[in-house]
Amino acid sequence: MSPEAETVTSAQEPFLVPPELVHLSIPLKTFQEQHPDIQGLVIGALVYCGDRLLLLQRSASDSYPNRWEVPGGSCDLEDETVLHAVARELFEETGLRATRIVRQVGDGVSFQTGRPSSVKNWLKLSFEVEVASGDLNGQADAEGKFSNQAYQGFPVKLDPAEHQRFIWVKEEELRQKSASGLPLSFISVDQVSLMLVALGARNGYDL
Repeated sequence: MSPEAETVTSAQEPFLVPPELVHLSIPLKTFQEQHPDIQGLVIGALVYCGDRLLLLQRSASDSYPNRWEVPGGSCDLEDETVLHAVARELFEETGLRATRIVRQVGDGVSFQTGRPSSVKNWLKLSFEVEVASGDLNGQADAEGKFSNQAYQGFPVKLDPAEHQRFIWVKEEELRQKSASGLPLSFISVDQVSLMLVALGARNGYDL
């Protein structure tokens, strides 16, 4: 445990927050007061197993059906802080418990929803997150091939109302938009760019 890290508690488990993210240990209401031009805040959780990034496929019956994304969702007024929203969404969508929010990835992605007469400005912030248990180095099957389903102590449990499948992708698979024989389509180019930045940082270089 880093002596500089701050431990905060959540409805699931305590998790560590580095000093550079303490400014986000505030409720959504306070964040919006500090950023009056932002009406909605979305968070994303980037979880790794070795050099692979966890992606979830949206339900066929949900909006943006069958698209791939990292775990995440809207920060709610009921969330204790913005960072608690990260831990909550991660747990709700994957069953994984955050133990440490490592860092923010990128400066955030802005987008708008609504009609021209009632536009709502949103900001999405994404964070690298470490989770409880699991073999973070991944493991291979008997033939030496990487298995997306087998992780010792690293169970992903999906909510079928939101997501239908998960996969762990390497950087080259993300660039090719194909992994384990599955085509990967995403909601936006910005989302893919952020994932590539995250994987680049994970692999020790900046894009």
